[in-house]
Amino acid sequence: MNRFTIQLDEIKAAYAAEPNPILEVRLERIGRIEKMIEANEEKLTKALIADFGVRHSVETRLAEF
Repeated sequence: MNRFTIQLDEIKAAYAAEPNPILEVRLERIGRIEKMIEANEEKLTKALIADFGVRHSVETRLAEF
């Protein structure tokens, strides 16, 4: 089993355990995602620029974040 398969299995198990979380839980999770994006914006931007090739960082930030 590869790393991706293990992560996918974990995601499926988490969904099965709580398929419809309450609003407060969903908002808290969205907040955590926002914080992770903000904390890693530079790394994410560099990865996306490398993936697209020649792309300005401003364009990446506007289009992706």
